[in-house]
Amino acid sequence: MKSYVKLPKNKFYIILIFCSILIFSISLETMIKVKDVGLFKKWMISSKEIINETLSYEEYFNAYLIMNLSMLFLKSVIPMALSIHSYFSFTYIRINKLFVFIWTVLLLGGLSYNIVELNICSIFFYINIISYIILIINILSLGKVINNN
Repeated sequence: MKSYVKLPKNKFYIILIFCSILIFSISLETMIKVKDVGLFKKWMISSKEIINETLSYEEYFNAYLIMNLSMLFLKSVIPMALSIHSYFSFTYIRINKLFVFIWTVLLLGGLSYNIVELNICSIFFYINIISYIILIINILSLGKVINNN
């Protein structure tokens, strides 16, 4: 476990490109959800059991907005952290098998979270899945680079 290797430039760029695609896709999906009144009304109908008559329409919209923005933050934390850590691994520090293990587990968690959502009507669902799979393959291929050195 003491074999530290510099992150290869092509792997670094692949990580940054697909993390940025993920973050852009998640942000665009959230923007569409928040700006579409039809999706808000659909959410209101689906959550009829928890709706209280004392709250106003604006308060429900604020709750819907906060919920979507919180989901944006939770979904984009993993790609943001991976890209920042990869940048520091590329410029200052080195990587080892622990880097590969931790980020593989975190990316698998992000992928499974995306799959559990099961939003098959959205193109962003497929973009996110493909981006996560490419990132996982790229991170796993770093294990070969570490073993070769």
